[in-house]
Amino acid sequence: MKVKTEIGIKRGNANGEEVIRTISEDVQIIDVNTQGLRPMAELASRHAQSCIYCDSRDQLSSEHIVPYAWGGTLQVHSGSCEVCRLITSAFENYALNDGAMAHVRKSIGLPSRSNHSSAKGAIEMALENRDGQALTIEVGTDVPAILGLPLFVRPGLLNGDGRRTALDLEGMAAVAFGADLSAFMEGHSAAGAVQRESTKRVMAFARTIAKIAYCWAWRDGVIERIGRARDLVDAFMHHPESLGAFIGTKPPPYERYYGCQLRIEYKLSMPRQLVYLEVQMFADTAAPTYEVVLGRVESIREWRNLCRSFCR
Repeated sequence: MKVKTEIGIKRGNANGEEVIRTISEDVQIIDVNTQGLRPMAELASRHAQSCIYCDSRDQLSSEHIVPYAWGGTLQVHSGSCEVCRLITSAFENYALNDGAMAHVRKSIGLPSRSNHSSAKGAIEMALENRDGQALTIEVGTDVPAILGLPLFVRPGLLNGDGRRTALDLEGMAAVAFGADLSAFMEGHSAAGAVQRESTKRVMAFARTIAKIAYCWAWRDGVIERIGRARDLVDAFMHHPESLGAFIGTKPPPYERYYGCQLRIEYKLSMPRQLVYLEVQMFADTAAPTYEVVLGRVESIREWRNLCRSFCR
């Protein structure tokens, strides 16, 4: 399946808006069998004896591996000190409420402690016909929510360029939620649809994805058995300007896993024997997959031993 998208990236300044880049591409989507993927509900939370980020034992509280507002149920109990909790809460809050994300969470029924109070107002969409003329949308119509998700350059460590630390943004991917976009446009005889998102904080999103990967691997007992994991923690907690070495976007085609909202899978990159996680939010919509490098194993035997501990 192929879908044509066009995304304009703009930046606000004193003179209004400046068009930074317009990306037009034919997106290829492949459907992947979900057999072998375990539901999160079958996995167990774990207990820590100190903060999993800094080793402090002061003022410990439970840490959600995946944010609660993204449907996360697994926790690391006593896994975060108060100082680190404030850091992760700050960037997660931006990621969970940025742009159209709040509307998306509400439209697909994700949990919210505030009853989705951050999803303010109705979703606004502009439609046009093949002649470029604006079309009318009746008040009260169920409008799809279109979310822009960042497309980063692949992690420097996976690209063989460990010296590249900058998190480079290549573009944005448009992902539709709620009412079926194709049916919605066909019902309005529309040839094009436009939604605007403002205040996209892609760094906060990247830090949240990196934090999910690290916490997931800590729960599986992987972190204690590989090298360089502390470098990843330092990047997403204190030096996000260096995240480009560790996190990026998996190249197309985009993969769709029906019935799977979150997909997390371990991978091994050869010949450097780097262990990384693929993290795909909204996997049932063919959203982009993010690659997060955790560290390195010393041998293929060690990788096989690690595989036995995954998802236990």
